[in-house]
Order: sequence, then structure tokens, then C-alpha cells
Amino acid sequence: MNDRASLGRLGMTLFLVSLGMLFASGLLAIMIVRWQTDTWAPAGWSGPPAGLWVSTLVILAASVTVQRALGAARRGERLAVERALVLTLLAGIGFLLLQALNWLAFHRAGGFSATTLLGFSFYVLTGLHGLHVVGGLVSLGVVLRGLRRPRPGRDPVVPVMLSAMYWHFLDAAWLVMFAVIVFGF
Repeated sequence: MNDRASLGRLGMTLFLVSLGMLFASGLLAIMIVRWQTDTWAPAGWSGPPAGLWVSTLVILAASVTVQRALGAARRGERLAVERALVLTLLAGIGFLLLQALNWLAFHRAGGFSATTLLGFSFYVLTGLHGLHVVGGLVSLGVVLRGLRRPRPGRDPVVPVMLSAMYWHFLDAAWLVMFAVIVFGF
């Protein structure tokens, strides 16, 4: 691995550690409030939206496709990299659209009320993650643009590797939040 790749990996690792602390502190705060409150969910609440399972599969698909892009980048297969990154981009957009539907389903199921923190917690957790997915989509767009306009001396593997690190982190963070939402709420 060259110096640029090593530096990029270090920078991304530090960034992901800081994001991990942000997500962990948010989850911990919500769990503390959950354990200390007598009325967590509004009366008649039927549980988290079943669509969360589908959106989970879609975000996991993004990890699969970005990993394929990384493998193709390492083999020097530029067209395969672009295709896999476009699929990752589509999976990310699909995840966000499904999350919007989940927000509506959550509200319709009675999950939000002014007297409990359940709705606030759900929207903050999923909204925070959704904002980071948007950031991942922007970075994928930048990487795709760079692949289509290659610069001499630039290794195309590095940006794909950094994107893969970020998307795998988003998946891991989502799986933890998903478990908390589905089994802890």
C-alpha cells in the first residue's frame, strides 16, 4: 500500500471512529431514557414498521456492491467498478426512499406522540443515519466522477477503498440501530 492509501485509510479510520462515538452516544442516551421512563410508547402503538427489514436488506446490498467495486478496482476493471458503484448508489437511494416510507408507517402506527420519547428517538436515530447515507451518496458521486476523468498518477483503488470503508461502517451502524429499534423499542 502506498503512502497516499495509508494516509487515506488512517484518515477514514479516525473519521469512522468519531462517527461511531456519535452513534454510540446517541444510542446510549436513548437506551438510558428508555430504561428510566415509565411510559416509553404511546398507548396503542403496534411496534416498528415491518418495512425496516426491507430497508435493512437494501443497505446490506450496498455493502455487497461496494465490495464488488473494490475487488474490480484492485483488478483494474474500470467498467465493472463504475457499474458496481452505480448499483451502490441506487441501493443507497432505495434505502432512503424506504426509510421515508418507514417514517410514514411509524407515524401512522401511532409511534409519535407529544407525551413519549419513542417517536423522537426513532426519528433522531434513523434521521442521523439517513444524513450519513446522503453523505455516502455524495462521496460515491465524487468517486464516480473521478473514475470517469482519471488523472495521471492517481490510483483509482484508493477512493473506492475509502468509499467501501464508509459504506461498511454505515451498514454496521444501521445493524446496531436496527437491533435497538426492532428489539429494544
